Amino acid sequence: MATISSLVGIAIERLHYVDVAQATQVQIVSERLRSSILSALSHDLRTPLTALVGLADSLALAKPPLEATALETAEAIHEQALRLSGLVGNLLDMARLHAGSVTLRKEWQLLEEVVGASIQLLGRSLANHRIRVALSRDMPLVEFDAVLVERVLCNLLENAAKYSPPGSEIEIAGEMKEGFAEVSVCDHGPGFPLDKQDAMFEMFVRGAVESATPGVGLGWRSAGR
Repeated sequence: MATISSLVGIAIERLHYVDVAQATQVQIVSERLRSSILSALSHDLRTPLTALVGLADSLALAKPPLEATALETAEAIHEQALRLSGLVGNLLDMARLHAGSVTLRKEWQLLEEVVGASIQLLGRSLANHRIRVALSRDMPLVEFDAVLVERVLCNLLENAAKYSPPGSEIEIAGEMKEGFAEVSVCDHGPGFPLDKQDAMFEMFVRGAVESATPGVGLGWRSAGR
């Protein structure tokens, strides 16, 4: 009887691991398919978006100048096209990261330069907030991929501007801890719901599913804090 029970137990255990292996395989295939679709869409959208930004610039610089209403419309088209272009860039980077095809181009450089570039890129988005930069004075050169770190900082700053009250302060702080550079972006918004914090850096997860604030919930596991 003991032998039969042991054999039944082994058979059930094998079935369990077969199910786990199949579920894992399906998940891997699904992730690859999703990454391939995102990559294809991103590539196909980049060309018309670039053309749209250029056309909007041409309208703004037209001679003779456009009427005030038309000029305002051209500027709005330019701004939205740039925003959409940034979103497409994020999608493409995310697809590359999940496909494992990203090669880090790390160099020793000043963190404050990347922070300054990120703030400058988001000039209009941050216009209604006070930006405070508090980097440690003894911050040494840090080895990192400037393009990817800049993208992460831009995403964090844009989210902070979206979800914190106008006129409030957004702080970018940085210091060395145990041989690593720790950088944080802090705002005065409502924060992420406590019951969803485990999924904060997952793809397409937002604090509020239905929200008037534009966004798709692009998660960046590399973002850290």
